[in-house]
Amino acid sequence: MNRQNTLAAISASLLLLSLAVPAGDAAAQSMKSVAGSYTVVSVSAYGPNARGRMMLGADGRYSTVIARATLPKFASNSRIKGTGDEYKGVVEGSIAHYGTYIASMTGGKVLTFNIEVSTFPNFDGTSQKRPFKVAGDLLTYTVTTASAPGRLPTSSGNASSSPHRAPRSIATKPRRMHA
Repeated sequence: MNRQNTLAAISASLLLLSLAVPAGDAAAQSMKSVAGSYTVVSVSAYGPNARGRMMLGADGRYSTVIARATLPKFASNSRIKGTGDEYKGVVEGSIAHYGTYIASMTGGKVLTFNIEVSTFPNFDGTSQKRPFKVAGDLLTYTVTTASAPGRLPTSSGNASSSPHRAPRSIATKPRRMHA
């Protein structure tokens, strides 16, 4: 598992330290305990063999990309000259976003994603809390805010598929990720 310290993490740590030393130490430990590069194992909303990656930095930055095993190729070979069906297939078959995150280990484990930019623009500027659990090198979290209502899948952090249920769970391993 890769752990990177950046100027942003140092600044954030100093700010937390200036507010409350114990809280700052706990927050830093929470980030370090989940930081890593995760690869999708399964995401039921994106079908069998979904693919993707989630990066959780020790500095509190994250990015995630999830896609179906196959997305439609554009006949024009230009992403700005696709057909309606090609665009629809890509939008329905993928999601990506990045921003900052907080891993809370008290009162139930919760990842809070502060989404700066998403391929679903309605998520831009929002914060989303996602309950999570860690078992070995598997991280599983539950999506409670759907970008496609009615399509909330379940995923687990191992290579086996998990049953469908709402809300969607994303399971990852360091690291491999399930969404």
